[in-house]
Amino acid sequence: MTTPSVHEAVEKLHAALSESPTLTAEQRSELEHVLHDVERALGAQEKPLAERASELTARFEANHPKLAESIAALARALAGIGI
Repeated sequence: MTTPSVHEAVEKLHAALSESPTLTAEQRSELEHVLHDVERALGAQEKPLAERASELTARFEANHPKLAESIAALARALAGIGI
């Protein structure tokens, strides 16, 4: 699912949530929590995490080579799982 599709799905779920008076407070809270998490994740990831970690690697290489190695390993791991 592409990011625009995800945004559209989030909007549809918000609409459905507002039109569902029979939900219990617990159900409503659960759905709102998931929506909040999805919206936060979408907003926070302007760039993939792997790309952001790679940028950090470059910034730390000169002065902190061991730290840069660890960040690079994290970047590879994140890229490997598509994050």
